[in-house]
Amino acid sequence: MNPATVKSPPKRSEQKRARETKCKILNAALKEFSAAGFEGVSTRAIASTAGVNHTLITHHFGTKEDLWKAAAEAIFDTYTEQSEKYLESLGDLEQPQRVRELLRHYINFSAEFPDFHRFMIQANRGDSELLNWFTDQYI
Repeated sequence: MNPATVKSPPKRSEQKRARETKCKILNAALKEFSAAGFEGVSTRAIASTAGVNHTLITHHFGTKEDLWKAAAEAIFDTYTEQSEKYLESLGDLEQPQRVRELLRHYINFSAEFPDFHRFMIQANRGDSELLNWFTDQYI
């Protein structure tokens, strides 16, 4: 077979598919970790929830701990980004009103992303090393 006749798939679509797969895995991981905690869930269960082969977790994230950290980063980065935008939109408010508005934003975010709050509760109940990593990164 002549190598010139074999067309490789476009790199852009491979990248898009990889991003979509990673997103599915992260969403499933967040859901599973928030429900059962780090110790209470397997990577196979996460893969099943994501609808992907479990080997893709290792391919994209490495270890279960790395996946947990990636899920924590994804949800907390989303919260931080939205909070910063919300703070900018508030303009100049007195400190007590600013705190009320930030609390309102936190409650609304938690309602929109219920796994965020559950994930943090599970992190507090589980592996202290993961909690230490989380607090070092974000608090």
